[in-house]
Amino acid sequence: DADVVLQTSYQNDSILFFRQSAQAGYKPKAVIGAGGGYSLSDTAKSLGAQIEGAYDVDFPQVSINPKGAPGLDAFSSAYKKKFGSEPRSGHSLVNYVGAKAFLDVLASAHSTDKDKIREAVLAYRKATGTTAAGWGFQFADDGQNQLATTNLMQWQQGKLVTVYPADVAIAKPITPR
Repeated sequence: DADVVLQTSYQNDSILFFRQSAQAGYKPKAVIGAGGGYSLSDTAKSLGAQIEGAYDVDFPQVSINPKGAPGLDAFSSAYKKKFGSEPRSGHSLVNYVGAKAFLDVLASAHSTDKDKIREAVLAYRKATGTTAAGWGFQFADDGQNQLATTNLMQWQQGKLVTVYPADVAIAKPITPR
């Protein structure tokens, strides 16, 4: 009788959870997921209305406000042209943004020497809200990007939409359960 389910899962695990919950008549007030099981459009296709209202805490997906993610529209158009469909998840977006940043770093390093590349990585700066994912870049000594963020999305009418943070949100949360 838990009111809230927090689950990190792969796609098949998420589908199994929702199907077995429905069979058991279990309807928590909120489901908050993370991982590919909650961000992939194929999960929603498999579950249909069962996933309505479920949350996903994840890296940015393509369903964000382009005002807070300059370059998002250009990325989405190029993706559709190349692959003939919308991105299935945010993996393509964040990989694109990360690769673009690394190419910038390589250009500024003027070398393929690992120490010069590391120095260029640590010096690389990009303000939050200046990339297609809405991220900024500032790397710590351990190599982690201190300006990478997670977003809160929710499945609404068969689409995964960003509901938080406000600068990239395109919808308000709903409570269908």
